[in-house]
Amino acid sequence: MKGCQFLIAYRCGSNIEYSIVGFKAANFKHFTGLHSSLPPDVFYHRLINHMLSPEDFSFDSLGNAQQKLAVLPQLHNLFYSHTLRGVFNRSGIFLQADYAVGNTAGSYSVAFCNGKGYDYPVSLYNEDVRKLTVDTTKVLAVWKRHFGEKTFSENTYHASDVDPDELLRVFQEK
Repeated sequence: MKGCQFLIAYRCGSNIEYSIVGFKAANFKHFTGLHSSLPPDVFYHRLINHMLSPEDFSFDSLGNAQQKLAVLPQLHNLFYSHTLRGVFNRSGIFLQADYAVGNTAGSYSVAFCNGKGYDYPVSLYNEDVRKLTVDTTKVLAVWKRHFGEKTFSENTYHASDVDPDELLRVFQEK
């Protein structure tokens, strides 16, 4: 997912809306729940290069890291299967987020903040997206591109009752 943007089409009432989300190395540290004084990019690069040592991070006393790390291996499937999207409800969670996307099995969710040009992930949850959101709706289709590319060319998921080419055409006309 790192280095990629995803275009998400979903129903909002009788309209079809779109969100663009992006994942950079700097976003990954949030997904682990680990505490570290390392800058996010350094943390990510040390981790993927097997250079992260126990001195580089710590666990909190609330078990957040354990919950997030339990679902982190599933994250790469998020935009390749049935998903739901809803407005973040902030019910007892002290996090600034605008919406969340999660799998329909209810095992994990990702919270996003609206950004300039694309939205960015702020947290990973070992939680059903329907418990974190209101106005939850199914995602109709998802496309992928790498940062720097101008067009979304790879359709990674679409519901069986939608034409992904038509949805993409409507987005491009906006």
